[in-house]
Amino acid sequence: MNCHCAEIVTPGLLDLFDARQRLIDAATPINAVESITLEQSTGRVLAETLVAPLDMPGVDNSAMDGYALCLADYQAAPRGAGLPILQRVPAGAGVMLLPEGGCARIFTGAPVPMGADIVVPQERVTLDPRGHIHLEGSLVLGANIRRQGEETRIGTPAARCG
Repeated sequence: MNCHCAEIVTPGLLDLFDARQRLIDAATPINAVESITLEQSTGRVLAETLVAPLDMPGVDNSAMDGYALCLADYQAAPRGAGLPILQRVPAGAGVMLLPEGGCARIFTGAPVPMGADIVVPQERVTLDPRGHIHLEGSLVLGANIRRQGEETRIGTPAARCG
């Protein structure tokens, strides 16, 4: 059984192929590249791949508020002695050297002092009357430290063209 069908075009609407051809004819090729601000980039396409100009984060930093310390120092301290707080590291501070045998009070985003290899969240720390910290729960070397370049490494593509 053969069916003889006619194309039905709603009055006032274009045929699909005519509409497509009109769009193609109206398209203008991109023949220039311009530098604009991020705010002006809505609806635009990258002409070239953007490369990270620096590491993100730029230094090892703390993922939370807590205490930065060298785990070996804590484990070597006499049982129940804890570690004294010898430093305070706010966000925006420069990189410091962790004093041996002590720890640093550290805040989210602050650079981890050189010599520290773990950040323990403040919720897992108790202070004794002498101002020494005592840790609760298991400890994992490197915990709660965002490493330099962990998110983006200098020279790597941050956004690809197109």
